[in-house]
Amino acid sequence: MYAISTPLLYASESPKTTLNEEQRTIRDRILEKAEEEGLDGQLLARIAYCESKYQMKWNYMHNIDPDYYTAYGVFQVIKGHEETYGISRMDLEGNLEIAFLLFRDKNVQPWILSESCWL
Repeated sequence: MYAISTPLLYASESPKTTLNEEQRTIRDRILEKAEEEGLDGQLLARIAYCESKYQMKWNYMHNIDPDYYTAYGVFQVIKGHEETYGISRMDLEGNLEIAFLLFRDKNVQPWILSESCWL
């Protein structure tokens, strides 16, 4: 397992960060779901912020073809993970469910490329 200390809940958010209501709602849902499942909500919230700034969106390369670029949602879940778990990544709850399953199965490995942001 990847050990990490979590000194601040939103360490990746700068003091100048202003979240809109939708972003705060998503962040709070991540924390709530993590607590329900006994996972590190602080770490998961930081990962989600770094991956998408708490937004249900395509990765930066997406154009009009949703099958072309695969990362989507708050946790930037790829199509292969959607297919592996048989859960849609296209709505918030599905995106969170896949991300939490990934976190249980692989810890932070799926998001290691953004580690410098959430560590």
